[in-house]
Amino acid sequence: MPSYRCKYMTPQGTYETRSLTAGSKEDLKSRLEQEGHFIYKIKRKDPLRLSLRPATASRKFKLRDFFSFNKEFAVLIRTGLPIVNALDTITEKSKPNELHTILQQVRYDVSTGESLSEAFAKYPRHFSGIYLSALQAGERSGDIPDALSKHTDYLKKIMALRRKLVTASVYPVILSVASIAVLLLMLVWVVPSFTQTYFESDTPLPAITTLLITFSNVLRSNFVYLVLAGLALIIGFQWAKRQAAFGVRFDQLMLNLPYTGRIYRSYATALFTRTVAMILGAGAPLIESVRLAAGALNNRFLQEQTAAVVVRITEGTGFSEALEETGQFPHLAVRMIAAGESGGELEQVLLDAAEFYDDEVDVMLSALSSGIEPVLMLIMGLVIGFMVLAMYLPIFQLAGTVF
Repeated sequence: MPSYRCKYMTPQGTYETRSLTAGSKEDLKSRLEQEGHFIYKIKRKDPLRLSLRPATASRKFKLRDFFSFNKEFAVLIRTGLPIVNALDTITEKSKPNELHTILQQVRYDVSTGESLSEAFAKYPRHFSGIYLSALQAGERSGDIPDALSKHTDYLKKIMALRRKLVTASVYPVILSVASIAVLLLMLVWVVPSFTQTYFESDTPLPAITTLLITFSNVLRSNFVYLVLAGLALIIGFQWAKRQAAFGVRFDQLMLNLPYTGRIYRSYATALFTRTVAMILGAGAPLIESVRLAAGALNNRFLQEQTAAVVVRITEGTGFSEALEETGQFPHLAVRMIAAGESGGELEQVLLDAAEFYDDEVDVMLSALSSGIEPVLMLIMGLVIGFMVLAMYLPIFQLAGTVF
C-alpha cells in the first residue's frame, strides 16, 4: 500500500507529523478523523514518482500526441474499460516520451485511489487548467468520455486554426529565404568576378555599377561581422521579448499593425471565445472560464486586458460590457456576446463567434497569401534586374566604343 506523510492535531491538542500507510488518501483521512484527529495535510510519499523523473528528459510530446491520447482514451473508457486498464492499453503501445512517462505515473496515482483530475493536476506545466476543468466536469457528471470528446473537439479546432496560420506563412518565408540567399550569392561571388574584369580593362564604370561594387565589397569584407551582428540582434530581441514590459508592448504593437494586426486580433478572438465556451460547457462558472481562457491566449497584452475583464465581472459588470471596456475585442463579437447573455445562450453564442472569426481568419490569410506572393516576386525581380543591369551595362558601353 502507498505511504502518506500526515500532519494533524490530536484530541489532546498536540501536533504530530507521521508516515502512515493506507489504501488511499480518503481511507487514511477517514481513519484519522474517526480517531478524533484534526487533519491539516496528507501528502503521499511516492517513490515511483522519484524513480520516473529521469525518464522525463526523453523526447517531449507534442499537441498532436496529446490529441491522439485523449481521443483513444475516450474510446476505451466508453467501451466500458476501467480507467487504469485503459491507461495500461495506451502506454503499452505508445513510444517512450514525456507523455508516456507521465501517463505511467497517472496510472499509478489512479490505482492508489486518486481521481483522474487530481493525478493530472500534478503536472501543471504539461496540462492546462482547461483540460483539468474538463476532467473535473466529467467526474462530476459521471461521463468522462463525453468530457474528453469535447476537449478533443476543442483541440481539433485549435490545431486547425494554427495550421492555417502556419500554412499561410510557409510559402512567403521560403520565398524570402531563397531570394535573400540568391542575393547574397550574387553579391559575394558573382559580382566580384565581373568587377575584376572591369578593373583590368580600365573601363570607366557607370554610377549604378560603382554603387553595386561598393556595396558588394563592404558586404564581403564585413560578412562575418554582419552575421555576428545579425545573430546578436536576434538573440537580443528574443531576450527582450521574454521581459514583461517589452513583451507586453511588442504584443500590443502586433495587434495594431495594418491588416496583419486584424488577422492576429481575429485569431485571438476565435481562440478566446472557443475556450470560454468549452470551459462553460464543462460546468465551470463564468469568472473561472474567462480566467482560464485568458491563460490560453498567446498575447501578453490581451492577457492583461482579459485579467481586467475578470476583475470587472467580479465587481458585478456584465461579461460583454467588461469586454467592451477593454477596447481590444471586435465590436461584432462583443455584440454577439451581449445577445447571448441577455438570451441565456452564452455558450452557443460564443461558439458561433468562434466559428465566425475562424472563417474570417481563413479568408484574410488566403487574401494575404495571394497578395504577398506577387509583391515578393516583383521586389526580387526589380532587385535582381538592377544587379544584372549594373553588371552588364559596362559591357554594353565597351561594345559601343569598339564599334
